[in-house]
Amino acid sequence: DPRSIVAFDPIGDGSLELLITQNHRPPVLLKAVGADRNNWAEITLRGGPQNPQAFGTRLETSSGPLRQLWQVSGASGYLSQGPATIFLGLAAAGLIDAARVFWGSGHPQVVLNSPGDHRSVIAEPTDQAADGAAP
Repeated sequence: DPRSIVAFDPIGDGSLELLITQNHRPPVLLKAVGADRNNWAEITLRGGPQNPQAFGTRLETSSGPLRQLWQVSGASGYLSQGPATIFLGLAAAGLIDAARVFWGSGHPQVVLNSPGDHRSVIAEPTDQAADGAAP
């Protein structure tokens, strides 16, 4: 009688584990086996004061021929809340050529040449930084 499922990377090796909670039974942890054969990236988006978890923010990435589109969700299931982190499979690509962030505030942002097999944080620019002025 499962109640929720959350995907997460507890040790930062790019392999996502699944935690399943159940009604009146202990939780079940499904561990990934062999998932570390390809490159990966983990991106956490940090929004401004009005939306610090960046819910609704879209992220577009390109890594060689691979294109991915993600949106930060505020929920992951009934009675559960997983991390608002975005996990990307990069296959053989060793880096993210370009990450385009579309913040809810209307400030687009581009990050170039982010390394693969790495955890990173992209913070929403302040109004001054978005206008090109020094913070």
